[in-house]
Amino acid sequence: MENKNLFNSIRKLIDSDKGKYLIAGMGFLVVILLFFLFQSGIEEEPPLPDDDHETTDINDREDVEDTEEEDDLDSWEDNEDETVDDFLDKIIKGERERKTNPETGKEYDVIVYTGRDTQEMRVEGLGERHTLFYIQGNEEEKHFRVTGYTEAHTFWGGGELTRIFVNTFSSYEGILLDPGGRTRKLEIEAEGPWKVEVLSLNSARVIEVPGEVEGVRGEVLRIEGDSEKAVIRGNLEVGHEPKNFEVNAINHQYQSLVRTTDVYEGTVQIPRDTAFLEVVSDNRWKINLE
Repeated sequence: MENKNLFNSIRKLIDSDKGKYLIAGMGFLVVILLFFLFQSGIEEEPPLPDDDHETTDINDREDVEDTEEEDDLDSWEDNEDETVDDFLDKIIKGERERKTNPETGKEYDVIVYTGRDTQEMRVEGLGERHTLFYIQGNEEEKHFRVTGYTEAHTFWGGGELTRIFVNTFSSYEGILLDPGGRTRKLEIEAEGPWKVEVLSLNSARVIEVPGEVEGVRGEVLRIEGDSEKAVIRGNLEVGHEPKNFEVNAINHQYQSLVRTTDVYEGTVQIPRDTAFLEVVSDNRWKINLE
């Protein structure tokens, strides 16, 4: 009789709302207990070795395709005693040579820099009022630009623009004036090898008055004698794209005489005391001094 009453009491509890909540809670606890028991019984298996591929944590790798310039940059940042000039000189060293002008017999200094692709480099001066840059590059006819600045205060910036010496998509070879000899840093944008030479004005080719000279590239000419006017012809072999042609007089100032992208033929007045003429061209030209 007592067992029957107990059974009826349990059934009433189960049928009640409290009983339903109690059973649900107990079921939830059983599920959580089984889950933790299952997880504790699993041991993590080590990964199988791969005989065909060796993997390395990227944090443990050294020299991941670093260039020599990047290594130099890291070493410069780590060395607080190294100056910017020391760092730039370490990247590209110029080789100094002594040459003789076959026309005048005058000796002159040459500082030669060679490199490839885009670079920033410090260049030495020759201690002269004006210097020349012989620039050669862009054999693959990509974009080639050479920009000059005064002494840089930092590797990444500073310094005043002196001149955009070259900006072309064609192969280039020529001699250009560095007015005032102020350029101390060159920014070179290129793909492929290039060459830069710092030259003295004593290296310039001579044109006598009266006399005629011709060429096929940019050049600086030394005038021997007094000339009042010049007959100038330029861009004599114009291709499919316009070619820049300039003639500038160099004395106490830097004065433009001709500037065009067309075929040119004309007579211009030569300023008094002009000692040099600068021809900016990558095409055939002729100059006759009178």
